[in-house]
Amino acid sequence: MKQWLHTTRRLLIRPGEFFEEMQAEGGLGPPLTFLAVCSAVSGVLSAVYSYQDPWITAFSRFANGFLTPFVLALLLYPVSALLCPNAFTFRSLLKISGYAQVTLLLSWIPGIGWAAGLWRFYLIGLGMVKMGRVTALRAASAILGAAAIFTVIFRIMQPFFR
Repeated sequence: MKQWLHTTRRLLIRPGEFFEEMQAEGGLGPPLTFLAVCSAVSGVLSAVYSYQDPWITAFSRFANGFLTPFVLALLLYPVSALLCPNAFTFRSLLKISGYAQVTLLLSWIPGIGWAAGLWRFYLIGLGMVKMGRVTALRAASAILGAAAIFTVIFRIMQPFFR
């Protein structure tokens, strides 16, 4: 718990330094543990304000928060390989996306979710710049490219869920 609080404090106060010092390779244990705790806290706090069954809300928020970095890394990897060759591995993008989920600690607050979502993408871009040593323009382009891929996939799959 002490390590989680230390990491949270660093991500909230000095995210640039955090990402600059983070190793691109290495184990996924610490980032996934951090992600799981942030997702659980978000799930529990979201259940407090839910009009639905609190257990369903807590589980769905946890699952969404925990799985989102995997999807983001999966979408960012091919785009960043094109725009920033040899700068990132899937693992490094997963670590950046996982730590950027620190925003879950505020996204449960009614009316704040949209700002926390934007802040998450800022943190992912900052992580790409600091850890991958790419320009802010390339990082932003990679994030926008990943968003475009997501939109295309969503549009293609949308008729199957009607």
